[in-house]
Amino acid sequence: MQSARLFFPLTHPELKITSYQNSGSPESNSHSVLRFLNHQLRSQSDLILQDEYPSFFRGLPGGESLFIEKENKIASHVGIMRRRFQHPGFKMELGLIGSVATHKDHRGEGLASLLLQEAVIRLKKQGCTLALLWSDQPDFYLPLGFHRAGNELDFRISLVKAEAAQPCCRILNKEKDVESVWKLYQKRNSKLERSLAEMTALINIPRTQVYVTGSEGKTDSYIAIHKGADFTNYIHEWGGSLEAVKDNIQDCQNRYFPQTPLTLIAPFEKENETFSEISDQSWKGSLGLVKLLDRYHLVSCFKSFSEKAGMNVSESDYLNLNDEELLLAVLGRDGVGTRMFLPLFLWGFDSI
Repeated sequence: MQSARLFFPLTHPELKITSYQNSGSPESNSHSVLRFLNHQLRSQSDLILQDEYPSFFRGLPGGESLFIEKENKIASHVGIMRRRFQHPGFKMELGLIGSVATHKDHRGEGLASLLLQEAVIRLKKQGCTLALLWSDQPDFYLPLGFHRAGNELDFRISLVKAEAAQPCCRILNKEKDVESVWKLYQKRNSKLERSLAEMTALINIPRTQVYVTGSEGKTDSYIAIHKGADFTNYIHEWGGSLEAVKDNIQDCQNRYFPQTPLTLIAPFEKENETFSEISDQSWKGSLGLVKLLDRYHLVSCFKSFSEKAGMNVSESDYLNLNDEELLLAVLGRDGVGTRMFLPLFLWGFDSI
């Protein structure tokens, strides 16, 4: 983290926001921000956040910590990171928000709300079209303009069906397989920009288990299960041909997780419905909590994507909608409806 402090006046004159860039430098590991976050979010765990979220804390590419101090101690923190989302039909800057925490002695004082407002301002200035976060407390974020939006597919893998699987997968060899896994990731149409160095760090997150198929040096599928303290028993990222991925999942389920059904998270795409063949339960979910930052660019992306798919879009029909209506019209929610949606999806490795 850089040592320079930048202060910003708030509506409460006694409060100031401090900003640190997470550069990944060794001296940052003992900084008070990390001590605060690990105490607030990992007090019951032997894990530390900088190992669980290398994209944000290790400078790959690195994010920004915003926090408020009271009595010379950190009272509340919010992390932000700008990432570029790529698709053949459009490109978009996304603002990811995470590591939201407030000390128990200062909850209810509105500190996190102040930090989130500042986070949104900064992400908008950085050219982000949307701000996105994951939380099981959507009511807290609704007054700040965050709405559940987007789509994903989830599948509970069948233990019974997996019993018939043929052996084909193996545990990833971190010395030989990482680059081939990264290349499979790069083949996806929809993804965040991700370097080989970042992929290497993500695969090395504690408790993460990656299984691959194919011979060493030539991988044709991979699945990632667990991620630090998150995504326990979830296949939160995968790549390769659908058939190879399905074989990988079934063999992995049968040999490595025989008593615990895994849950697969997949983009909301028609072809991914074939995962129902190896599942005994499926449902539709949302991308997360989304705040609109640039309606004109969002509509422009949707127009570009739709026209390449052969559908005409009138921008005026969308620009007059309120924020939530526009998000639902362009991104959808929980798979409701049959019309075309912008294929926006982030993997579990992308969370901060």
